[in-house]
Amino acid sequence: MTEKTGDTTLDYQSAAVAAIDRRRSELIRRLLLGTILIWSLIYLGCCARTLFLKVDKSSVYPDFSTAGRNWAQGYPLYVRGGTHEFRYSPLIAAFFVPFELLPIRLGEFLWRSLNFIAFAGGLYYCCVASVPRRFSTLECCAVFLLTIPLAVGSLNNAQSNPLVLGLMLISVAAATQRKWTLSSVAVTLATCFKLYPIALGLLLVLMFPKKIGWRLIVCLAAAAVLPFVMQHAAYVMDQYTVWVHYLSTEDRQRGPITDWYRDFRALWRVYVSAMSQRTYLIIELCAAILIALLCVVGRLRRLPIPLLLAFTLSLACCWMTALGPATESATYILLAPAVAWGLVIADTDKQARLLRVAYGIVFALFVASQLAINIRGGKYFRDHLQPLPLAGTLLLITVAIDLTLYFRKSRSPGYTSGAS
Repeated sequence: MTEKTGDTTLDYQSAAVAAIDRRRSELIRRLLLGTILIWSLIYLGCCARTLFLKVDKSSVYPDFSTAGRNWAQGYPLYVRGGTHEFRYSPLIAAFFVPFELLPIRLGEFLWRSLNFIAFAGGLYYCCVASVPRRFSTLECCAVFLLTIPLAVGSLNNAQSNPLVLGLMLISVAAATQRKWTLSSVAVTLATCFKLYPIALGLLLVLMFPKKIGWRLIVCLAAAAVLPFVMQHAAYVMDQYTVWVHYLSTEDRQRGPITDWYRDFRALWRVYVSAMSQRTYLIIELCAAILIALLCVVGRLRRLPIPLLLAFTLSLACCWMTALGPATESATYILLAPAVAWGLVIADTDKQARLLRVAYGIVFALFVASQLAINIRGGKYFRDHLQPLPLAGTLLLITVAIDLTLYFRKSRSPGYTSGAS
């Protein structure tokens, strides 16, 4: 009798566990379908809509297509104060020649789709490559959902930032899988659009000098020379000269507050006092050196490569935004993965309460800034309180502290190195 009772109890327990597993599986399935549905709606709203609706006034696609036309006709690419200002490399102008030949709606649809696919694909590649660590399906869904508030703005106005971020995500994921050529090509393409991704490339060279070093040099050299194959050498050289002068002489902090770059310099000016360009440059260099040291120490401490590369990308993107040379509101999409990863990992660590709070504050600031665009009085909040550089600076400090905590964990006897 006792034996039968014991068997019955085990059957009930097994049935209860099986029921819980089924409910959990169903919940995960619904969350996965919900995440796919939400991202599909974002694609329809930000990309596919251009096939049926008029070109949005906030879209920057005409800047790119005009550059493609100017390149093909041999006209100047860089005209300050022009209707469609272009500030990317000559290679990118050549890249947009085929787009300019298409109907504007189709061209913009393809360009927006390329940005969307690169960003979503890069994020997915990191999940597959276990960057920063192996995530469950539930955690992967959380990462994709948490990046939306920071990403939707750039996706909506056809900025190149989602493409740049996607390429950098691909670069670190490829490095995790030891696909060094793919990693070098990806970061080079990102650098062609926005110069500052070279910071990530230099950090990768610092950590993997023999694997990345020569490959990155070859890729950068090829990207610099390729425009000479596509146009007359004199024209290309002239455009390179004007481009360098254009970028080196631009200082939006001299204009009205609405035109300022959203960086630490603007934050300091709002809350403390005006900061000279030279002082800001010194701060940029000091922060860059500190980030490089943290990455090298992480390599020497033999932190798991996927985790270290995630921290490297996060710190590099924090520098590109909060301390970058040309940070606009849309540039802060670069911090989307860092915030999402930080929130998901801190949520699973019971000892990371302060980190959870810090990442939560950063996320709240980004969401508030995004919502303020469509709220009365929101412009004052974004311009005069500078929540974006405030969030970026706080995230830089938080990620740096988070990484140093992993240094302490690496000293513990039970710590397992994932270095390779």
